Amino acid sequence: MNNWELSKNQPFEGVLLRGNPIVWEQLKENLSFGTVLTGKIFVRTPFGVFFDSGHGFPVLMNVPEFAKGYMKFPDDYPELDSEIGGQLVGFDDSNRQLRAARLGIDIHFDANPNGATHQ
Repeated sequence: MNNWELSKNQPFEGVLLRGNPIVWEQLKENLSFGTVLTGKIFVRTPFGVFFDSGHGFPVLMNVPEFAKGYMKFPDDYPELDSEIGGQLVGFDDSNRQLRAARLGIDIHFDANPNGATHQ
């Protein structure tokens, strides 16, 4: 977690890479791909940002998912505690994180229950 920038308001402090497995499975059953997720950024990393969408698990949006071109970390990234939104494109079971991409990306959902591909 070197070079990570953390908000003073950590909604998942100590559980960023964990969470209740039963609640996680229920969320996966009830949250559809393409659902719009919005929330405040609480972590910025060289590979992307994490935000809280209010679903009880962190949402990761990788740089290619929110950037429309090259972005220098941290100068060009959205600010901590700023609002961000995207659409649900996958579930990361190993980290119990939702994955999101910016709105307007052409998403192709396939038989993979954990995610989607986009262009």
